[in-house]
Parts: sequence; structure tokens; C-alpha cells
Amino acid sequence: MKGEFTDVDTTSSAFENIQQAVKIACAHTKKQEYQEKGDDFMSAVLDQYISTQAKEAAEANGLKLARKIINLLKQNVPVLEIASICGVSAREVEEFKIAL
Repeated sequence: MKGEFTDVDTTSSAFENIQQAVKIACAHTKKQEYQEKGDDFMSAVLDQYISTQAKEAAEANGLKLARKIINLLKQNVPVLEIASICGVSAREVEEFKIAL
């Protein structure tokens, strides 16, 4: 594997996201293989893994969105503009504003 990632920042979040997406895709493929073989146990194990990974990814994305909203609020960007940028309601932005 040495030298395969020349000039690629393997510690970047983008690279980590790509690795995670590949792992999930492989898990889906293996789950399907186990289902076709009738191995319900391994299929269930992989289903749990996929669910856990999806939950963790959703939580991470939620934290990123929250940080973005907070940073924009600290920059005094108007609430409606933040809502538009982040794809959330003005009410949700207002809730962050109150919490600050």
C-alpha cells in the first residue's frame, strides 16, 4: 500500500469520508451475499453495523451543521440568511441564537 496515496492527504476529513463510504458499500454488498446464502446471523450482524455507521454519520453531520450555524450567528449573519445557507428553518436558527 505504500506509495499508493502519493500527494494525497490521507488524514483529511474528505479522505476519511471516502474510506467510510467504501466500507459501508462493502458492508451492503456482503450483507446481500449473506442474505442470498441464507445466513441470517451474518446478515443481521452487517445490518447492525450499517445502522450504527449511518447513525454516527448523521450525528457527525448534525454537529457540523450546528457548528456552522453557531459560527454564522457569531458573525452576525441574519437569521433568514443562515436558514437559507444551512437549509433549516428560521425557527431552528433562532433556537441556536437563544442558546448562545
